[in-house]
Order: sequence, then C-alpha cells, then structure tokens
Amino acid sequence: MKSKTIAGLIAIAAIVALGAVTILAAEPTLPPGYTWYEDKEFKFKIAYPEGWTVTPKEEIGLGESTMNGINLSTVGAAMFMEPDTPNIIGVSINSVSDVEKLKALLESEMGAKKKVMINGREGYEITLQPISMVKQKVVYFFVDEMCYIISCSTAVELFDEYANIFDASINSFVIEAPTPSSSPTATPTSVTAAEAPEEPGFDTVFAIVGLVAVAYLLKRRK
Repeated sequence: MKSKTIAGLIAIAAIVALGAVTILAAEPTLPPGYTWYEDKEFKFKIAYPEGWTVTPKEEIGLGESTMNGINLSTVGAAMFMEPDTPNIIGVSINSVSDVEKLKALLESEMGAKKKVMINGREGYEITLQPISMVKQKVVYFFVDEMCYIISCSTAVELFDEYANIFDASINSFVIEAPTPSSSPTATPTSVTAAEAPEEPGFDTVFAIVGLVAVAYLLKRRK
C-alpha cells in the first residue's frame, strides 16, 4: 500500500510476562535467500527476503505518537513487503522524549515478554495480536536518545509459517554506530515467538504497519 499516511510507523505496547534473556551471535551473516538493506543516515542494516519489495522512503510518512506520556517522533523508517500477501517487516527510528521511562514501561507496565541480545544490542521483544486478524512480533532497541523498532506483521493464520523468516531478519539487525559499551559473545540461539496476551489491562498502542496488513486482508476478503 503506497500512502503517506503511514505516520509513526511503529509504536507498540502490550501486556505480556517478563521472560528470559536470549543471546544471539555477535557477528551476523547474510541468511541464504536474503538481501541486505543498509541505511547510511541512521547507520543500521537488516536482511530482508529476496523477492520482497522495498517501499520508497518518500512513500513512508513520518510522524509523532505518544505512549503513556512519552513522545516518540519518527525520524526514519524502512519497510519491506511480500507482494500479494499481508507480510510486512518494518523498521522505524524514533527520537524519544524519555528513554528511561520508556524502558521502565517496557520492563514493568507493558511487561516485555523477554529481553534479547542481538548482535551486541539489548532489546525488548513483544509478540501480540492487536486485533483478531493480525499478529506481530516487535523488538525495541535503544541507542542514546533514539529507539530503533523492528516490527514483523502478518495474518494470524500465517504467523507460525513466517516465524522463522521474521526471526532471520530480526537476528540480522545491526546498528553500526555508536558501538555498544559491551558486546557479549555467546552461542547463537533462535528467538521464539511469545504468546500474545488474551486480555490487555490497558489500551494497546500498536504498529501502524499492522494497519497496512489489516487493510490488505479486508480488501482480499471482499
């Protein structure tokens, strides 16, 4: 969907339980069947599946959102879509008014299912079903006052089928600068999908990229 109304590409929260830390390899390699996407302005790269389309930056609208009194201003984004499917991988770069408050929110009130360490960067992973038709996996990373967010969205019935594809992209994600203060080395493990909450205790703010998937599904079912 080509529209400049995709403002604030990804701002997401959910109620799920706090879990264990998953450690991934510090030096990613390009998975077979994937292509690197590199953003030199915001100094990150991510692998996306070959055959998926890259949405031009000028067609991704940037904007602002508020989450529990925390302001997020989206300053950069990338989006990858599999043609003729509701499958989307999105990355947004956000300036955050209060990083520590957002981290605390993820760790406690929003209850991130688990922390992950991906290529030397600690992240907060959440998997949720914001509405009946869409399921998403989202990972937050913090660098200084910036928040990098990866969101993987698809139809509920396709989520398990695409879980490994989404994980491969997430596991490849590298923020090249500044270098984190410590980059632990460990045996690679896979990131497994967490169960979505059944009854959130407060309003869920979910990724705008998920709305794109919803729109596609609604159009497909007409």
